[in-house]
Amino acid sequence: MRTSYTGNVQDYGWSKVYENGGTLGVQGKRLEAIKLKVASPQVAGNISYRGHVQNIGWQPYVNSSSYIGTQGQSLRLEAFDAKLTGDLATKFDLRYRAYVRGIGWQPWVSNGAMAGTVGQLRQIEQVQIEAVPKG
Repeated sequence: MRTSYTGNVQDYGWSKVYENGGTLGVQGKRLEAIKLKVASPQVAGNISYRGHVQNIGWQPYVNSSSYIGTQGQSLRLEAFDAKLTGDLATKFDLRYRAYVRGIGWQPWVSNGAMAGTVGQLRQIEQVQIEAVPKG
């Protein structure tokens, strides 16, 4: 299974596509949006994820056809959570972590747990995302 993701980074715009645990983002610059995709030709399913954005709060869940966060509004992504759906969720764990300003790298979380912070006015600057087989 493959995870791929891109992000809208302050002063840079949309980044190149990163895969399977690669580091998206730039320390010292806010991550404003993330677009995630998962692909496993043999297994049905998708990804469901949402973001917590400055001055907006939690956004609705979207799948791989959309992004979380904002474009052109200079708002920081403060937190996000993500989970696999369908058969993918029975065969893989989705793991991710965030580099948060003033905190650094947070521990890995998975399957719908929150990465980032809420109510602390801190921006996510980098993320790493990967899917690993269960067990």
